[in-house]
Amino acid sequence: MHAALDVDEILRNVVNDSSLNKRDLASVAMTCRAWSDPALDELWESLDSLGPLLNALPQGLLEWEYSPGDKTTLAGIAMKMTRPFIQSDWASFRRYSTRVRAFRGSLDQMPISWDNWTQATMIIGEDMFCELAARSTPDPLFPRLHEVVWYNAHINNAKLLHLLVVPSVTTLHMPGISVHWFSSFMQSVYATVLELFATLGDLCPSMKSFHSPHNFALIPHASVLSPAIRSWKHLESITCTIPDFVCLEHFSTLSSLRHLQLHVPKEGLSIPNNLRFSQLDTLCLSGSPSDMVSLLRAIDGPLPISRFESQAFQCPEEDDIRQLLDTLLERCSPARLRSLYIQEYHHILLPTVIRSHPFRVTLDALRPAMAFSALERIYVDTPRAIALDDEDMLELAHAWPNARSLEINTNAGWVNESRVSLIGIAKLVHALPHLENLAVSVDARPLASQVEEDPSLTINEYSPRLRSLDLLDSRVGTDNETVASFLSKFICAPGCDARAWNRDKVLTKMSPDAACWRERWRQVFELLDTHS
Repeated sequence: MHAALDVDEILRNVVNDSSLNKRDLASVAMTCRAWSDPALDELWESLDSLGPLLNALPQGLLEWEYSPGDKTTLAGIAMKMTRPFIQSDWASFRRYSTRVRAFRGSLDQMPISWDNWTQATMIIGEDMFCELAARSTPDPLFPRLHEVVWYNAHINNAKLLHLLVVPSVTTLHMPGISVHWFSSFMQSVYATVLELFATLGDLCPSMKSFHSPHNFALIPHASVLSPAIRSWKHLESITCTIPDFVCLEHFSTLSSLRHLQLHVPKEGLSIPNNLRFSQLDTLCLSGSPSDMVSLLRAIDGPLPISRFESQAFQCPEEDDIRQLLDTLLERCSPARLRSLYIQEYHHILLPTVIRSHPFRVTLDALRPAMAFSALERIYVDTPRAIALDDEDMLELAHAWPNARSLEINTNAGWVNESRVSLIGIAKLVHALPHLENLAVSVDARPLASQVEEDPSLTINEYSPRLRSLDLLDSRVGTDNETVASFLSKFICAPGCDARAWNRDKVLTKMSPDAACWRERWRQVFELLDTHS
């Protein structure tokens, strides 16, 4: 073997080649002793489940119990222990667990093939977590672990969380923890999770990115995180319900903080004034519209953010959108904001007045956002009716010349018949040279007569460039060839993903003629494919 390959750093650069898959790395690990450690470190660096570690344990320690699935669920395989760990089992487990640096996935389950063809989900039993928690030595099982992203965490397996929060962890993300509130046992286990969260500052002192369970927003226990949050001095990203006003002040002092995603709790919060976030790049807020506005108004000085997101959890009031955008304009640097995401509360039981004339979204409601001239991505999603026409859309295009994605009411549609025409969309696309994704509603029925009346449309001046076009609850007539030809010449790039009436459950309830419009657009898009 060449002398250069005796250098550990060179070996690690070799096995770090992105073209090597797990089978390749396993083969390299068996080449010789010098190659084994670097290859095994790379092979076990990142896992999406504990499954591979458990599969490496000696035969006879585990057994599997198969249960067939049905039409709605995959088959399941429960992994169970046949005996307690002995010393050699611990040695086998630690040989690989000490190499793991990242867990990303549903850590307590994993998809597998059963009998070489049946797709199933392997579920790791609680007895395994109890055994791992009762390890023979106090040394961490994962001493090099830096990142934990646990999707769909179940509180039954809270003991796993105790194994993963080690001093080396700098990233801990748990999008949600499932809790059965009617079980007293589950609530007692949940209490241990709260105790663990209260001590996270001591357990993981170097935390840089922390995303707490989203359903902490629904319970009165977010304050347990306060001591840990206030102890972290190098946070770069955090998602949580605001524990208390002291944490808000702490966030404003962190020069390292770039991503801040906060939920304002329902019971209200005393928000301190003169908060400064001069270092932020992303600000995401959720809660009632009035609470989000109050939090923005408490910020002193311009926010240098490039992305702002808001998600409302309360029935909309008439002026909510305008008030939020007015406040955002007062607090943000107009030349820096590049992404704007506004989502209002949707629910089937919302009063019908929400879709009435006084609540509709007009150009005037969006006007404050037009001052953000650097916007590249605009997403507005409300249960309201949209009242925009061709001139309004063109005015928006002139305000946002760098727009790459523009989506308005992708979930509920525009409710009423749109006043935007396909010609208006063609002019919008022409005015936005970077636009690739568009979601709006149009009325394509009068297209033929409009083309004849508007001589400004010349193919030489227009270059269709859209890669994705969602026409939501648009109307169209029966002249399919004219519409498809127009889309091809003026709007849609070859291979464009064009669709309409794509959200059956929502849009069908809005219009009794949904099936008719959906079928007409299907015929148009079939012809569009032949034009590409």
